[in-house]
Formats: sequence, C-alpha cells, structure tokens
Amino acid sequence: MDATKATPESKSFPYTGTSLKLTTHEVSTDLVATDRKDSKVTRWFDAAAGSERLTWTLQGDTPDIDAGRTGIALCDARFKVEVPKGIAVTRDGERTALTRKPPARIQIPPDCRSGPYVDHVTAVDGRLLHG
Repeated sequence: MDATKATPESKSFPYTGTSLKLTTHEVSTDLVATDRKDSKVTRWFDAAAGSERLTWTLQGDTPDIDAGRTGIALCDARFKVEVPKGIAVTRDGERTALTRKPPARIQIPPDCRSGPYVDHVTAVDGRLLHG
C-alpha cells in the first residue's frame, strides 16, 4: 500500500481560537502554518484489507485525525494539517514549532526605504515589508 499514490481528500474546519491540540493516533501528519482563516485537513489513504476506520473531526480546540483498518489490515495513510499562522499547536501532547509568537518585526532605516535601487523589501519568509 502507498498513500502517496492515493487520491487526496480535503476537509476544512472553521476555527477562531489561538491554540489547537492535534491528536494524530500516530498517523504520519505534516503540520503547516498558512495564510488560511480556517484549518484544512488533507488525507491520503490506500487500503486493501480490513474494516475502514477513518476520522477527521474538530471538537472544541482538538482536531482528531485517524486512518486505519481493523482486523487483518493492509493500509497506508498520511495527513497534512494546515492551520492559520499564529496559532499554537501541540501534536499528541507534544509542543510543535507552531507557536503564538508574533512575526518578527524588522526596522527599515529611512535612508533604505527609497532610492533608485530599492522598490521593495521582503522578509526571509516572503512577507512584503515595504514596497
């Protein structure tokens, strides 16, 4: 079985809180901070045997995602969870790199804000800071 060859399915969840407690049940899950206003879960699931057990819900501040089979199981699954930037996320009780830290502020000296060679200033993460 190979989840990377499966057709992806996606589901979005409206969310306005400041933190999420992601439960993955040890399924391979990529966690990504994006410019979204909601949270989006994409799953890839490939199976050949066993009874299907698929979960993707949001209860309060806890997204619960799971994919597997019961019985003699032949399957492979993976998820990608996209959350709004600035939301702190724990995965299965452990801290992640996604925290509520505000984006870094960069001061642009006045003499660097204009001139024949400067049309914009971009942060390392791609945000347009001036332009």
